[in-house]
Amino acid sequence: MLIEGYPAALVWLLFEVPVALHILMMLIKQLLNDYFCSTCTKDNGALPPFHSRVPVGVEFDNVTFTPENVFRVMQKLKNSKSSGPDGIPSNLFKKLAVHLALPLSILFNNSVHLENSS
Repeated sequence: MLIEGYPAALVWLLFEVPVALHILMMLIKQLLNDYFCSTCTKDNGALPPFHSRVPVGVEFDNVTFTPENVFRVMQKLKNSKSSGPDGIPSNLFKKLAVHLALPLSILFNNSVHLENSS
């Protein structure tokens, strides 16, 4: 493969080296992935102890999310904490708490009742 006006060595560097580096990086990624998967994911099937924070007698049937409660919790969010997987910062939730409290309370209540009905 020759490009007019360029030496063959330069053409080789421009086209072949990036491909070789890409293949090498893919190989290194796969080797690292295989290594960490083989050493870091041994599961003995035992579950860690779980201590419930919910008082005895409280079930989803009698839990209700009011807009006031949702608003209050949203106002307590810390600005210094990082965003969750959705990438939405906590200060945005705090600023929009007045507008989001009602729809979120409806969503939470419907989620709880759907879980119980199925």
